[in-house]
Amino acid sequence: VCMRGALLTKYLGIVVLTGIVVAVAFGSSIDHEFVTWDDTILITENPIVQTPSLKNVVKAFTSYDPELYIPLTFVSYQINSLVCGLSPSCFHATDLVLHTLNAVLVYALFASFIGSDILALLLALLFAVHPLNTEAVVWASARKDTLSTLFFLSSLLAYIQTRSTGKAHRWLLTSIILFMLGLLSKVSIIMLPVVLLLID
Repeated sequence: VCMRGALLTKYLGIVVLTGIVVAVAFGSSIDHEFVTWDDTILITENPIVQTPSLKNVVKAFTSYDPELYIPLTFVSYQINSLVCGLSPSCFHATDLVLHTLNAVLVYALFASFIGSDILALLLALLFAVHPLNTEAVVWASARKDTLSTLFFLSSLLAYIQTRSTGKAHRWLLTSIILFMLGLLSKVSIIMLPVVLLLID
């Protein structure tokens, strides 16, 4: 129980620290409006997003981006729309939270590989502020990138757990489910099985 409490406290601290760093780096995006590129076709002028309903959830899974199949990303937009309407700040805040979670998962991943909390934290913070993440974090219609990354990293971590616990089959099933959720967010994570082979 004490070990679990210590682990929970450690990760809570990492979440807070990472969240502060992400807020400093990208927090100004909360004041940004939607842009006239993909934000219009995917969010502000998309009837699937504008009117959250069970019928539109089904439509999210039976329609295209128009270029990509991203039903789970559409569902995340629907949740935003249901909670706070088409408020750009709400959408951007959600993306900041997703990016923070991704940075924490990067920490967990590197900590399991290299066994150094300090180095893993530095790498996670580098990921958190890296300029290459700017588009994915501050552009509302790039939610598909942050969301698919969340499931990609989660699936990877679950797969790693198959080697270190006695519940290998359960963790493997979890990894597969997370991978499928990632594919429903953006199919670009299709290379995950190759990454798993490289780890093996």
